[in-house]
Amino acid sequence: MEMFIGISISKLEAIVKLSNRNDNLLAFGELWFFEEGKEEPTFKVKGYTIREKEFGEKRVICVVPPAYRAGFKFQTSFIVENKALYKDITNLFLKGFQELTGDVFTQSEEINLNDIPDDLGEKKY
Repeated sequence: MEMFIGISISKLEAIVKLSNRNDNLLAFGELWFFEEGKEEPTFKVKGYTIREKEFGEKRVICVVPPAYRAGFKFQTSFIVENKALYKDITNLFLKGFQELTGDVFTQSEEINLNDIPDDLGEKKY
């Protein structure tokens, strides 16, 4: 089933709200999509999180897209196939987090997502 619509997305906005939790969940996020010439978002994707994770001995701040529990794992529910756009969206959330916290951090650009175990951090979620 298809439906053709004439929507042109002109702006993305990342909304970041700090968490009050004491675990690795640092903030919550929403991604807003704006149509050209509109002041209110046309779409909102809720459920992003910003987390502190460990990869070996390295600790990094990660943006985790929305997901739902599927048995003992989490299944991503919002996927961006364009890798350059995905990186831009991730950086948008990280900049928003940095503005709220004043923290300066380094994001690793060389993390291969295929090398991250599927069950990473699930015990804390």
